[in-house]
Amino acid sequence: MSANSSTSRIPPDHLFMDGTVTAEQFVEFGNGFVHELLLKRCRLAPHERVLDLGCGVGQKARVLAEYLSDDGRYEGIDVFAPAIEFCRSAYDEKKNFRFQLADVSSSHYNPDGKRSATDYNLPYSGNEFDLVFLASLFTHMLPDEVVNYLGEIRRVLNQDSGRCLVTCFLLTDETRAATRRNDPAISYRFDHDAGVCRLLDPQDPAKAVAYDEAWMRGAFAEAGLRICEITYGTWAGGKDMLRALQDCVLAVPA
Repeated sequence: MSANSSTSRIPPDHLFMDGTVTAEQFVEFGNGFVHELLLKRCRLAPHERVLDLGCGVGQKARVLAEYLSDDGRYEGIDVFAPAIEFCRSAYDEKKNFRFQLADVSSSHYNPDGKRSATDYNLPYSGNEFDLVFLASLFTHMLPDEVVNYLGEIRRVLNQDSGRCLVTCFLLTDETRAATRRNDPAISYRFDHDAGVCRLLDPQDPAKAVAYDEAWMRGAFAEAGLRICEITYGTWAGGKDMLRALQDCVLAVPA
């Protein structure tokens, strides 16, 4: 990919999301996520088929466009229409890259969406992808929605080669205790109880959600996904081992 193509795939300032507010952050975060998590941890190969659930404005797609071969394939899907419009234009020449709008309701990103995430079916066939990843998507979804998406992820993952990587906020005894402390190192406190999860803002539930780890483990198992490892992030003031804010869950078909 040419330098001009790479630059053109950096969105305008008003579209920045995915935790970034500058072009430099957009590039740095995308590079770090793809190289550290998708390539090193998930062992993504250039010829594989990738689904980016909650692709935003292409923070990871920009890096994958340089890595995936013509035999590989990338599918991005998001509920935020301006993000999909930008990506469709920016990646127009990449015939193995496709972006779809999911008109799913989200109190934070798409309040007028026509579909509910609790019964939404991903527009892909079974066993279609080698890797499905969700960068900070479950942080904006409620329990019934998460359960449905996990079932859909299991359906579209290849039984033999499939891997799933999810970043989220997990509530453990340690993180619950940390959020009760008056410590400036803590990024989010999730003060509002909602059963198996806690919310940042009950008036806008999808703004940010943290989940009981035991519940999340059970939801993965019920969907037929076996968790291989969990790496904890720094959001609750934990040690900065991997320079990751959120907790990271890696799973495979059971």
